[in-house]
Amino acid sequence: MRSLRQLDPSISLDWVKQAIAGHEESEVIRARNVTLQVKPERVQSFFESQFRRSVPQGAPPRVAAVPIRSLPSDDPYGF
Repeated sequence: MRSLRQLDPSISLDWVKQAIAGHEESEVIRARNVTLQVKPERVQSFFESQFRRSVPQGAPPRVAAVPIRSLPSDDPYGF
């Protein structure tokens, strides 16, 4: 990540490790190349924005709706 340090000398190795954690090498190289081409003012935020956010697999479990109060069985207006 020396190439990113040319754009922003404050970039540290620890920051780079955190930014690329969990991403494939091809994604990291693509993000680096785009960042070098654009040469943004805020290199760190731009570089991090190049990665797609991972969405957890599966939907959260649905909670069954519970009625607040049940209607009496002989209520003529209850549907």
